Amino acid sequence: MYFIFTHDKDYEFSITTPQIAFEGFSFMDGIRLPDSLSEEPFQYATGAKSGDSLPDFRDSNIPLVSDKLLSLFRGAGVDSIQTYRAEVASRFDGTVWKNYSALNITEMISCADLSRSVYRELFPGYYEFDSLSIDVSKTGGSLMFRLEESPGVILIHKSVGKYIGENDPAKTLRGIRPVRVL
Repeated sequence: MYFIFTHDKDYEFSITTPQIAFEGFSFMDGIRLPDSLSEEPFQYATGAKSGDSLPDFRDSNIPLVSDKLLSLFRGAGVDSIQTYRAEVASRFDGTVWKNYSALNITEMISCADLSRSVYRELFPGYYEFDSLSIDVSKTGGSLMFRLEESPGVILIHKSVGKYIGENDPAKTLRGIRPVRVL
């Protein structure tokens, strides 16, 4: 079983992704990128102020992950990730949070079961899903990957979700919204 891993769009404080165009690659490609990028640290922005609680994840063209959640991913055995230094700065009081990383998912798998999914084809081979079903036999047991039919979709294996739940018993992670895949 898999879950779509995304952020809670209704979380109190949002984070704005840096608008960076890379030549020859994207964080949405599902491939390993160069080990260092001149854009580091990646600069994100927020309307939060000192003392506010930021979300632990922001799904975007350059996903953002807190050190706490990143540690849980690694503890769960996720190895299809690559990280870059990132900072989140308040637009209001200048507070800077440095406990974040830009997250690259280095694996992309074509596994959407279109016969059981509800979707719109945006252009040939690329879909927007209202309800996603996948063919688990095509995942190879991967713990985290991007969906080739819709690269903005990040999927995690149920064992990753279980590990996170067991290792965050006080439910301190914020701004995360997993969605079950059929």
